[in-house]
Amino acid sequence: MELGEVQERLMKIVKIRVNSKGYELSAEQSFIHLVEEMGEVARQISHKTMRPEKFDENNLKEEIVDMLFECIVMAETCDMDLCKEIKNKLSKLEERFPSN
Repeated sequence: MELGEVQERLMKIVKIRVNSKGYELSAEQSFIHLVEEMGEVARQISHKTMRPEKFDENNLKEEIVDMLFECIVMAETCDMDLCKEIKNKLSKLEERFPSN
């Protein structure tokens, strides 16, 4: 699946959710949700070493995807062309760290 398709499908869902709850989507709100998701990833990573009986690998995977989704939503709220910006960043990294 292409990133553009993921972004399009995700934003349809997000807009339905936002409309049903009666609030406006904003970069600030998206950032808060991102931090929340990061905390959930951190909890699972912590559980893996400190409380293995509570570690849930499937939940860790889901929370990582939630983090990625929230980054996509934030990019949308900031009017970013995410695919373009990712390509630009990859080019910069490839110049900085050539594979030869």
